[in-house]
Amino acid sequence: MAEWRDAAREEIAGLKPHFVAKHDWSPHVIEPEGTDVLDLVVTLRSKRLGGRVLALRLRYQPDWRVAGRREAFVDPSDPSRAALEYWPPACGPNVRGIKTRHNPPCICLRGVWGYHSVLHPDRPMGDTTLLDLLLELQAVLNE
Repeated sequence: MAEWRDAAREEIAGLKPHFVAKHDWSPHVIEPEGTDVLDLVVTLRSKRLGGRVLALRLRYQPDWRVAGRREAFVDPSDPSRAALEYWPPACGPNVRGIKTRHNPPCICLRGVWGYHSVLHPDRPMGDTTLLDLLLELQAVLNE
């Protein structure tokens, strides 16, 4: 078993139950067989988008501690389906830090691949935790 997988599982297991319950996140891990990835899918409810439920997939890969977790919004009922339609809208009630129109779509919040490897490659991931990322994302979804 790769060390990066153990670190990812440890980080996911460290999510504080208080915040998971408070925000009704319901995180679950998917390990696609035959791949070198570990996916965390977290459901988020957005007050800004009228209570819309979003499912965020954070894909951990061997370089996740340097490049960040690969982000995508997926179908809440079928996390294997990732598409632009599952992202928050690019117009109307925009959500700060979520770049739906960027190619590829990405999140401009510390801790994800889009921030560290696409938008701000000069900035290291540092000590951004999963909890920090989810709390910040939940906050912008509720602004």
